[in-house]
Amino acid sequence: MTGPFPLVELTRGSYTESLHDGWVAALDASGRLAVDVGADTVVLPRSTLKPLQVLACLRLGVQVADEELALGCSSHDGTDEHVAVVRRILAAYDLNEADLGCTPLYPTHDLTRARLLVAGEPPAAIRADCSGKHAVLLAACVAQGWPLDGYLDPSHPLQLALRAVIGELAQEVPGEPTVDGCGAPVMGVTLRGLARAFRTLAMAPAGHEHAIAEAFRRYPWYVGGRPHDDTDLMDVVPGAMAKLGAEGLFVMALATGETVALKIADGSGRARKLVALAALRVAGGNIGDSLANLDVAVLGHGEQVGSARMAPQWAHLPSD
Repeated sequence: MTGPFPLVELTRGSYTESLHDGWVAALDASGRLAVDVGADTVVLPRSTLKPLQVLACLRLGVQVADEELALGCSSHDGTDEHVAVVRRILAAYDLNEADLGCTPLYPTHDLTRARLLVAGEPPAAIRADCSGKHAVLLAACVAQGWPLDGYLDPSHPLQLALRAVIGELAQEVPGEPTVDGCGAPVMGVTLRGLARAFRTLAMAPAGHEHAIAEAFRRYPWYVGGRPHDDTDLMDVVPGAMAKLGAEGLFVMALATGETVALKIADGSGRARKLVALAALRVAGGNIGDSLANLDVAVLGHGEQVGSARMAPQWAHLPSD
């Protein structure tokens, strides 16, 4: 299988206006592959790797509170509240903002960005959506006595440790690293591997894996913000942990083990919530009435004139 495969169509009146293709892997409660729509497609997981990277840091001796743990796994909006948590992580390990190696950015939160622009403040690394992860990565270096300089180099001992944990939980050898948007290494993993990794976190009864899953469930706003696809779905699906990634990546796991990992081929985020919920339902996950209430509206002159729906081919896509 190669694909991409038809997943979602958007209608406007009687017309099909847009199509979103992609790949999906969904596991049922037993870990069986219940939906295989290019499950072994290798993707760049982008920010969906963050919980695995933070898990490695916990194993290396980092100690953080639940809010800080959720923020470390986040792609946050850069609000003052998000930034305050990043500063707490840094302060606990005698670090400062200048140590952050992520790309300086303005917040993605509209009102916060507008306020900073009016005040004449420049982009800042701590406002970047990956600053929480970078703070935890630096804390791991402090905990291990490793140099801060070069902590984003793939050959740094920190990155080697992260790569090992990613491979362990995905149950496969990650691909060669390239550079993520924030400057950290990112490496290819199959969607099936991503689903396996998140399922392990979501079902862990104790330990660091369980702590990460609980941080997601207790503090969904710190994982992203509102509106954010991951935060929004964790708000309405009991026991879920969800994480979005750039370019149409999304992973969601239920405490009962049903898990989905998906990639929208065109990089759009518009279709991923619908696909995630549909695949979890096929895998036997209890998503309540979330799918029925999910509304991706197509507007005409301010009124809804169409909607998003799973493509007709969905019922015939292969699964084992």
